[in-house]
Amino acid sequence: MGDKRYKIGIIGAGTTGLASALYLDRSGHDVTVFEKFDRPKPLGSGLLLQPTGLACLANLGLDKKALRLGAPISHLKGHTINGWKVMDVAYENLSPRLFGLGIHRSALFHLLYDEVVKRKIKLVKDFEAISIKHKTKSPIIQNSLGDITNSFDLVIDASGMKSKVRDQFAEIKLNKKYPYGAVWGISTANQDFNYQHLHQRYDLAHTMIGVMPMGKASETDQKNSYAFFYSLKHENFDQWHNEPFDKWQRHVANLWPEAGKLATEFDDHSDLNRAIYHDIILKRFYNDRLIFMGDAAHNTSPQLGQGANLGLADALVFSKHLDTAPNLEDAIINYDKDRRNHVHFYQWASRWLTPFFQSDSLIAARLRDLFFNPFQKTPYINTLSIEVLSGVKTGLFSNIDPGNWHPEYSLKNK
Repeated sequence: MGDKRYKIGIIGAGTTGLASALYLDRSGHDVTVFEKFDRPKPLGSGLLLQPTGLACLANLGLDKKALRLGAPISHLKGHTINGWKVMDVAYENLSPRLFGLGIHRSALFHLLYDEVVKRKIKLVKDFEAISIKHKTKSPIIQNSLGDITNSFDLVIDASGMKSKVRDQFAEIKLNKKYPYGAVWGISTANQDFNYQHLHQRYDLAHTMIGVMPMGKASETDQKNSYAFFYSLKHENFDQWHNEPFDKWQRHVANLWPEAGKLATEFDDHSDLNRAIYHDIILKRFYNDRLIFMGDAAHNTSPQLGQGANLGLADALVFSKHLDTAPNLEDAIINYDKDRRNHVHFYQWASRWLTPFFQSDSLIAARLRDLFFNPFQKTPYINTLSIEVLSGVKTGLFSNIDPGNWHPEYSLKNK
């Protein structure tokens, strides 16, 4: 079973696409990655790798390199601007060996990309995939210039939230933009933040500021850095961009003085990048011999920081099914069934939590401030909170164990 080798085309050289290439190449498949940029590059600032994502990297032998670059996170702490504790979630309450890892997106990208280059996996650059032909048996990828590839046994769309292929061929149940997004930047200012904690501050639910340690972008960097996030409603973005930058810096310092010191490292609006969030839900993660992974399959709000982790899990789980299923069709169907509960739980949980942290709702903010911290002190809710943060939930009463992907990250290591 699973001993046939397939010719596979992967659209997108992001986290999910590169990881898929590595897993599938390791199993002996003929893999080609297609990237729309003439020079593959990461998009975004920092991300939080959870035990699930770290287990996926460990399966490739890359977690130790990630640990040398990133910043281990032991707690997620959130307070209102008045100092009222909203949350304090500690990984050690689930297992003393578990932790998150704040890491530069560029550091994670280069870990995966350098391994793809090392293994001499085929990479076609400056090829913006926009359509698929003959997807039933021998799919062919077409780019924006009308060029087409040779046929594949299977095509994986890992081209992200703005996938043009998904918009044509997936059965989309929901594609909705959240009213709130964020601006973000990277700061290397020396501060008094605990470098093992992800910190958040809330002004009701309309303003959320986040500071996440994320280590170094490369091993040659001399300074550790922070990812800085400031939530912003889309309809207010132009107003923010047109106002004097120092006015916004003073506003941040007034809400959270320590974060205000980080904000002084930015010179103007152009030093911050805009983030837009969508909720994308598919009826299923495949269409014939075309399958969807990562943000192309299940984009969601960033409240639980699961995007890269879910994408890494997609890549690993599919490769395992391809190794064990009797044929390609069964591997595709098994992948869809296997990923459904895990993905849908985090889409549901992120959608449910978003109004408490990014919305205009005064009621949601007050309920969060009154009840989140007391509830987290109860045994079941405390365990549930850290299970949700760790990326292991498949339902309110069910989990996956990252130890199935690598024993070092098992929940059973108490």
